[in-house]
Amino acid sequence: GRAEGADAGWGGLIAVNPPGASFKHCWAKGEVSGPSGAGDPNGGRGGLIGTDCGTTENSLAYGNIKAGTGFAGGLAGENRGTIRDSYAYGNAEGEIAGGLVGANNYQPPTQGERSPVISGSGAYGNAHSIGTFVGDTHPPAAGGLARMNSGNISDSFARGAATGGVQDAGLVGNNT
Repeated sequence: GRAEGADAGWGGLIAVNPPGASFKHCWAKGEVSGPSGAGDPNGGRGGLIGTDCGTTENSLAYGNIKAGTGFAGGLAGENRGTIRDSYAYGNAEGEIAGGLVGANNYQPPTQGERSPVISGSGAYGNAHSIGTFVGDTHPPAAGGLARMNSGNISDSFARGAATGGVQDAGLVGNNT
């Protein structure tokens, strides 16, 4: 299948996995594409989930992702929850691109979310950043597993290449 659009989050299976929700033993295959705004809580583009605020376990994504100016990730465009024992096989392309997730972002407790977690997961596809650096706080970059991380990552791997940006890295492009 194919998911395409210009607003909200887009994923091969679901746009947003809300806090408290769980996805287990799910998979999606197909291309996900469309522009999104970086930092938009509903703007991620991922092979399985656009923006993950809940729990995703034992899941797979096989499609390629093209996010334009937003978060692109092989499994989830943005993770604000927990991803455990899950894998992405497609390529991710966007301004902020990661083989598994574009961003593993911490959100303040006042928003009802906790520090995001990625464990026992991996990315087999490539991450490619598009866009130009104009001095913003998140320059175009790619990470083999995640472009940005302000959460916890353990027992995870990246096998693909990270290319195209100004802060590319084999595992995590920017770890804060």
